[in-house]
Amino acid sequence: MLNLGSLECDRGHAEAALPAADAAGELGLSAYGRAVRAMIRHCVAHQLGDQDAAASQLEVLAELTDDAPLLYLDALLLSGQADNALALVRNLLASDDRRSLALGWAQDCRRPEPLPAQVEERALREAFLAREDVLGAISAVGRIESYDVYCRPNG
Repeated sequence: MLNLGSLECDRGHAEAALPAADAAGELGLSAYGRAVRAMIRHCVAHQLGDQDAAASQLEVLAELTDDAPLLYLDALLLSGQADNALALVRNLLASDDRRSLALGWAQDCRRPEPLPAQVEERALREAFLAREDVLGAISAVGRIESYDVYCRPNG
């Protein structure tokens, strides 16, 4: 149900995404699953222009950062909080355990044609990765390369 909710949100179908995400229920949902559900709810709120609901789901994602840092990063960018996203990236890059996760997220590779909601998300990611302070943080510990292979789905 979470995969369906994510797909519907990416398609720009907020009215279908939320019921799918809510159908996942609470029982047995892992912390990562809760983060995926919060990201779907955040996406829906963003699409509907509900800033209060988006802020509420951003708080949930902040609490689940250890389990899903890239979901929180994407939500920060979608919320227009690039400076907070930079702080998160810096924290990830400073961590021996999380550095490769952040560097992997930053890589340039082939992607399928974006679904409607992904157009804005990709533009925000590209603008973020073009910032001098972001490039500086990344270049201190690694680099961004371009690859003619497809990224992993959340890459």
